[in-house]
Amino acid sequence: MIPAWPRCTLVVALSGGVDSVVLLHALVQLRKTLPQRRALRLRAVHVDHHLQSGSGEWRRQCARLSRSWRVAFKALDARIKLAAGMSLEAAARTARYALLGDDLRPGEYLLTAQHEDDQLETVLLQLFRGGGVAGLAGMYASGPLGQGRLLRPLLPLSRAQLLRYANLHKLQWSDDPSNADLRFDRNFLRARVLPALRERWPAAATTVSRSARHLADANWLIQHWAAVDLQALRRGEALDLAALCALQSPRQRAAVRRWLVERGCALPDEVHLGRVLTELPSARADAMPLVRWPGGEVRRYRGLLVVVPALPDVAVALSWNWRRQPRLTLGPGLGTLWMRTSSAGCWSRSELPQTFSVSFRAGGERVAQGSRHRKLKELLRSQGVLPWMRSRMPLVAAAQQLWCVPGVWNRHSSAAPARQARLSIEWLDAPLWRLPQNGARGPANSGADGAFLLP
Repeated sequence: MIPAWPRCTLVVALSGGVDSVVLLHALVQLRKTLPQRRALRLRAVHVDHHLQSGSGEWRRQCARLSRSWRVAFKALDARIKLAAGMSLEAAARTARYALLGDDLRPGEYLLTAQHEDDQLETVLLQLFRGGGVAGLAGMYASGPLGQGRLLRPLLPLSRAQLLRYANLHKLQWSDDPSNADLRFDRNFLRARVLPALRERWPAAATTVSRSARHLADANWLIQHWAAVDLQALRRGEALDLAALCALQSPRQRAAVRRWLVERGCALPDEVHLGRVLTELPSARADAMPLVRWPGGEVRRYRGLLVVVPALPDVAVALSWNWRRQPRLTLGPGLGTLWMRTSSAGCWSRSELPQTFSVSFRAGGERVAQGSRHRKLKELLRSQGVLPWMRSRMPLVAAAQQLWCVPGVWNRHSSAAPARQARLSIEWLDAPLWRLPQNGARGPANSGADGAFLLP
């Protein structure tokens, strides 16, 4: 599982519970058996969720334990944000893995201590929630995370085996009192449901884990063929609706799910996914129908499906002193403006004002094209800017005069010395604002004059 073994760095997610303490102890013991020249590098990371009054003491215990075993230790502070419809368990898990992933250095391996009984609980919870093949595959033994990889080496072992190990080596650990709170689904399952299941089927954890591995194989095949279908369906960042409708329903659903994940959207529930595949193809030819859910929306436009991640409300105006701050963040999901030096730049440094105002279209704006002025609304339409993005195109102005609409138009440059550096504005990480031309399968959003090409 680890190509560089043992010349690698293992990072243990140390909660202070028995499972993670056993994992760290076993690795410390393993490290002692390796010759110095092949020393195993270990460090431990603890995430403090600040959800329990005793979380500070658990943090200190993890630090003391790591220090006594000569393992580097680091504590991370989580700030839990509850999104609509998300449980506290799910929010804490999301925050925890985000922190752990951000902390990983290139090539490091994060080891977590989930075991066979955890896998049983995960699969059953997914089953009760109506999870699909990916959910019923449970937790994977290995997968990418941040700049490294996530490994779960204890998945083949039971909780009872880990407890026997801990008692044999006289290990000390902390018990989280929230594990007794039956308001949480996993705790209720563990306390009330699993004892009855094990009474009837003692090997339930082992057999369900085996089923999860079979489902993981099935999910790999689904994802593989969904990726193959997407290669034929893609038109830039959109999908060819007619080609999608020619596929059988299971392939349609698999392809759209994979496409939405790749586009950074939270997956819709079964009802909204069904609406995407039925309502959008059947709407009137002159309509621009859409299906919206909390994680984003899908629209039909000129025979294509376009996904629009949830975007924030645009700011009224931003002040941009580009000399001090070459990059200006527009907001989550809206990308960044960058004033950069380029041989194909639009302006000389001397002709640019010190500060720009960056706003979004309110209506009535006009731009100069040669000797005449044209409505900005008409220009955006002629340049193929998607209708729902026309109010989200950044307008760069100074002294109430437009200088630039990135990717669409820029103010004519005055004459400048040939040796003077030229500057242009690029829109980095922009949301999809224009579809590829002539059915092309390459990336969209390229600048009309070549000066605003996105990376």
